[in-house]
Amino acid sequence: MITLATIDRSAAVTACYSMFGRHRDGSGMAGRLLVHFTGDTDSSVETLVARLPHFDNFHGVLAQEALAEHGAAAVPALLAALRAFPIPARQDTGHWHEDETTKFRVTHALAGIGTAAAPATPALIALLQDTESYRDVRHQAKKALIAIGLPETAEALIAELPRSQGGDGLAWDGNGLYFLLDALAGMPPEALSGVHGLDDVLAELRDAPSEWLRGPVELITDKVSGTFG
Repeated sequence: MITLATIDRSAAVTACYSMFGRHRDGSGMAGRLLVHFTGDTDSSVETLVARLPHFDNFHGVLAQEALAEHGAAAVPALLAALRAFPIPARQDTGHWHEDETTKFRVTHALAGIGTAAAPATPALIALLQDTESYRDVRHQAKKALIAIGLPETAEALIAELPRSQGGDGLAWDGNGLYFLLDALAGMPPEALSGVHGLDDVLAELRDAPSEWLRGPVELITDKVSGTFG
């Protein structure tokens, strides 16, 4: 990685995502690489979070992975950073792109932490539904929720499913339902088994007029019934 980063930083970014995506072993490799390339030996959670907006792409991917290596200890600072951004995102600030980049890095770190990032669930669901946020940020929020992957995560997603104006059923229009249902479909089977209210939601979705719902509903059903995979 050190040699590749010296020759081609763009290729090194891609390699980092691939390498850390396959091997998060808690060895602290990302933190050591970040120290090597920046010369900054302060790898505390607070310092890394504060510097997230200022890193280039290569240092940014190392920083987000270094934060994930801190595990549960990094969650309070990452959650505070996420909550500092307005929802909906404001595109008229002059630094929208920098904000979205920072949010992507924060959510990536939370995804790397996994189950221990559960306290961030409400903030991640809010971000998932923010139509003013960059699509990659919303996708990363979904990945973080799936990585947390607890029954409580699935229940929180179900609780946010949009209701019709009369409140007597799900609202089929708009993409709010899509993003929530897509995240729910990505949950591991063990997170969906026995979740309160899921059977009722699936029954209602099976009668929905929208064709696009069939794929997620079938996937969730397969996971709940144990026939997935």
